[in-house]
Amino acid sequence: VEKLGGTYVSCTPNVTSYAAADATLVRTLGSDLEPLNGWIPEDEKKITVPIQKGAGQLRVVGRVATLAAMSRMEPAINEVWKSLVNEGAMNDASAATAKMPQLGSYDPSSPPVIFVVSSMAGAAGASMVLDVCRILADLPGANPETTSVFLASAGVFQSLPEDARRGILPNALAMFGEIVAAQSGAAASHDAALLSKLGLAGGEQSTVPFARIFPIGNQVGAQGALFGDGAQQTVYRGLARALSAMAMSSTALRSFLSYDVTNSNPLPQDLEIFGWGASADSLQWGVFGYGSLSMGRERYLEYAAQRLARSTVD
Repeated sequence: VEKLGGTYVSCTPNVTSYAAADATLVRTLGSDLEPLNGWIPEDEKKITVPIQKGAGQLRVVGRVATLAAMSRMEPAINEVWKSLVNEGAMNDASAATAKMPQLGSYDPSSPPVIFVVSSMAGAAGASMVLDVCRILADLPGANPETTSVFLASAGVFQSLPEDARRGILPNALAMFGEIVAAQSGAAASHDAALLSKLGLAGGEQSTVPFARIFPIGNQVGAQGALFGDGAQQTVYRGLARALSAMAMSSTALRSFLSYDVTNSNPLPQDLEIFGWGASADSLQWGVFGYGSLSMGRERYLEYAAQRLARSTVD
């Protein structure tokens, strides 16, 4: 939300077609196109997705657009990082905790904790998330061992019309292999080679760019009850509230980092089925939930505000 100080970087501000993004990427790589072998289409003109509107559930479209835009994305991420670790930001954090003791104490020596929120079932977010994680892992002072990646799973999008979710299950399935390759370190050399040809570090400092994957679905509990009405926006809203609540509580955040992210004590698993050849320690996924107890006053306040706003508009 830019009006609240957020930063948004478009991958396709001046790109008119997929073919144009493809041409930018090929031109940047020059004569060495080996990193594109096996996954980029041979005839870029056959892809007619209006790229400025989205990737059309074609993950190759999203990744080509992302890689072609790295010269803008990487500096923007660096600038945001600098704004978090400079002396002014640390002074602001110290002043805030002095006025609000319930936030807990602030340790200027602790690096910011990175949350990555995306999707494993779409095209744009699913195709760019691992490359973005590579950039984040190489930020000066960043600690990928505390980075958590929250990915909306295929179930979140089941409320969409059937014609709008034809690629969701295949995209999520393809994402499994890429996540395992990133978590196990198998993708490090390939990713570093590709990103270095684009002028970025992207993997040279950290073989594994994040600590944990947290798939986010629209069902909760052993019985598979729907979260709210199970709709896409409901899940997004619930995840946002949960992450906000955790970030505002030093106790909750400390517990999350200590027990959900850092601890490595996996249950026995059959790696012949999933993650063949990898270490069980490296393939741990997590679950993330959020609960609160209250008298319901804040819910009524929100309801009343919505009613007042609606009546005003009407």
